[in-house]
Amino acid sequence: MRPAVSLLTSVLLCSALTAQGISLADIPELSRKRLAAQKELILTKLEPYMEDLHLDGGSAENLRYLDEKFTEIEAMGEAVIPILLGYLSPEDESGEKRALASNAARILSRMAPATFVDELIAITAGRNPVARGHAIDLLGDSGDPAAAAAIVAIFEKLRGDPLRRALRSLSKLKTDAAAQLAVRHLSSKDAKLRLAVLQYLLSCEDARVLDTVLIAFSQETLPDLLPPFIRYFAAVVRENNQVAEALLPKLRSLELDRRDQQFLARALGHIAAAEHEASITALMAILEEEGAYDQLGVSAALSLRDLGEDKGERALMKRLDNRVRRARSSASVYADRGNALLAFNDWRKAKRDYEQAIKNARGITQRAMYQLQLAHCEANLGKDRPFVAALRSSGISLDRIRLEAKKDPAFAQALEGQEAQRYLETLQDKAK
Repeated sequence: MRPAVSLLTSVLLCSALTAQGISLADIPELSRKRLAAQKELILTKLEPYMEDLHLDGGSAENLRYLDEKFTEIEAMGEAVIPILLGYLSPEDESGEKRALASNAARILSRMAPATFVDELIAITAGRNPVARGHAIDLLGDSGDPAAAAAIVAIFEKLRGDPLRRALRSLSKLKTDAAAQLAVRHLSSKDAKLRLAVLQYLLSCEDARVLDTVLIAFSQETLPDLLPPFIRYFAAVVRENNQVAEALLPKLRSLELDRRDQQFLARALGHIAAAEHEASITALMAILEEEGAYDQLGVSAALSLRDLGEDKGERALMKRLDNRVRRARSSASVYADRGNALLAFNDWRKAKRDYEQAIKNARGITQRAMYQLQLAHCEANLGKDRPFVAALRSSGISLDRIRLEAKKDPAFAQALEGQEAQRYLETLQDKAK
């Protein structure tokens, strides 16, 4: 059941809708009088803040200052909501009035927009474009299914910035209701709009529009938009050789940086069907290049394994073994081989390589990075005490530890041990 504001505040909210062209004919006279009295009281409380509310929040310094004021206004409670909703509609096009609308929207976003979704929906149907844009943003913060339905209802009427804002809000709401409407805009000349569409489609992972997205991908001329296309395909496509063959020309293209190439190489392992010859050939070609021992090479080898081809792993490990033989005093050659072994879940061999990399390492930062990888090995080998020792030696922060736990279930489980818990408590105490 949707949370609701109080009866009095609901009455107050109606005043904000007057500016949007919403009739108040049905509000009883008594409620009108109560509304007027309460509105005056809230306006009196807001008066000391009005100069600040007209301040442009574009700079980081202004935002820091305004944040304190926003907290104080938020503390006034739900009775201030209708006044702030009224401020969403600038009386004129001046910068100050637009700043007032933006600041009101920022405060409202902190005040549980789910409690005034109906009023926001009404504003989106009103005449003021500035208020409509802010209302669309706030609906995205509400988490309410009715908000998604309301945005979809006006979607085809939106253009430019309001349309991009609608796509961002729909992305937050995790709904696929507008996917077939949104995908049409991939043919737009507006690159920002095309990006917003791709981000929305990725958020809802709607495979129904795959064919249209594939056509748009083939026609895309902006390199910066290729990565979001690839991430969409990676999210929704399984064993589709048509998509794989459309992606292969981009695998070693200069249009993608090495990190995006690495992502695509790994994604081909499930985008292509098993034994897909063109994908296998392209991935093997990566392993034949100089420098293929990095994460791009590892990604290619892993995908080759997924496609039923084990030659990739053998080729990668042969190259890595040769590098170790040629430079046994180097830390990086052992670490590179350890990274590959780690990716293929060969924890014991990876552990030995990281231990040697730590011995060879000259810098503190480099050594700490290898200790962290060693901790992953110990966690997957079920070695609690060595795990904590490696973690302690790495010196990484509590936030980084939590991030690593999200990536590795064994790491997360190892953190539940008594000794690990004591170490985490020590880090928490230091952070206070």
